[in-house]
Amino acid sequence: MGHARQAQSAAQEVFVADSNHGTAAPGMGDAIWINVAWVDRGRLNVAYASGARVFKMRPSADGVAVSYRAVGPVRR
Repeated sequence: MGHARQAQSAAQEVFVADSNHGTAAPGMGDAIWINVAWVDRGRLNVAYASGARVFKMRPSADGVAVSYRAVGPVRR
């Protein structure tokens, strides 16, 4: 996550997860399903596949509060 005017290399990781050996619902390609949305200015919501194995979940970055919610399984 970072500001649009910053270099991509300055961005910070706020969420890192994998499929937990195929347990989590798939998204596009080999990635897990995830949905990221701005709730309002300074608040970001991350919804992700409930079976995912989470390695990093930062509560904030660059003055933005980040909330997380495991959601299970998304049907297409």
